[in-house]
Amino acid sequence: SEASFIGAIVIPHYKLVLCTIPKAGCSNLRALAVRLRAQSPDAGPEYTNYQTPISWRSNNQFRPLHGQLKYMPLSEIEKIANDPEWLKVAVVRNPFSRLISGYYDKFVTGKEKMGKLKPDDGVEKFVTEFCMKPATALNEHFRDQSKMCGFDYIDYDHIIHLEDIRQGLRCLAQTKGFLDKVDSGWDLGVPNEHDVFSIKFGHENKNYRRRSDYKDWWVDRIFDMVYARFFTDYRQLNYRKQLPNASPPPG
Repeated sequence: SEASFIGAIVIPHYKLVLCTIPKAGCSNLRALAVRLRAQSPDAGPEYTNYQTPISWRSNNQFRPLHGQLKYMPLSEIEKIANDPEWLKVAVVRNPFSRLISGYYDKFVTGKEKMGKLKPDDGVEKFVTEFCMKPATALNEHFRDQSKMCGFDYIDYDHIIHLEDIRQGLRCLAQTKGFLDKVDSGWDLGVPNEHDVFSIKFGHENKNYRRRSDYKDWWVDRIFDMVYARFFTDYRQLNYRKQLPNASPPPG
């Protein structure tokens, strides 16, 4: 189904499939994808107005600019999946940190609902209710990562952990010949925002909290519930069964 391929973006000039998962650095990665397509030698006229840092940033979620794998004919998907010249890369995040980020960014703000729960019902009630829901009942900000990207149908060459994104993405970019588009050209006059890793979109800072605000999450029974619910993610995406560092996760 189309839902299985959520996040998988096709960049033909570089023969690259880059899967960007919500709540796993996707804003930065999709801004990069816009730039890569807009500045490709074979870019069509539809990319004429997307040649500046502000256009890449502000249109990072504008789906018509992304060649999404899920909208391609099955024959084309199979061709790309089986062609060794195409590099298939997915960026994923520790399932526990990703759920915390989604909780504060989407649920606490009221943007997303979780049954009849309210934000002041607390973390344990949220996690208990959440863990009873199958992937098909969750939107892309909470859905199992292993149920996106077409993991069931495509053998990805590399899975990059968001926790190691700088090293992993720069290595990929150097291999494919677009390191300059990762490391420079993003400056809007904001100090320390010159590369794709350092740009901000606004939702990151508002979700930062004091470390003590996360104490309700760093409880064994909470982690055990989350681990059991996302067991396939932990195993398939190569994350260990352990709590991540107790620090506020980025948005």
